[in-house]
Amino acid sequence: MKKLILDSSSLILLTKCDVITEVSKLFELVLPAAVFDETASGNLLDRFPDAAVIASMVEDGILKVSVPAEDRL
Repeated sequence: MKKLILDSSSLILLTKCDVITEVSKLFELVLPAAVFDETASGNLLDRFPDAAVIASMVEDGILKVSVPAEDRL
């Protein structure tokens, strides 16, 4: 399965349009850690329903958060 790396804007729009689940069936969805922080960090969960959906998808392993390795920085 091909990987699709999402930026914050794409992730939010796919989630709001309720197509993120369908896209996850076609691609392995990867988020840089900064994208996760921008879209689903703790302070956003209460204010934005899509943030809760994103956080849940990460917990379920549907979205994968990528943390850069120290030697690649």
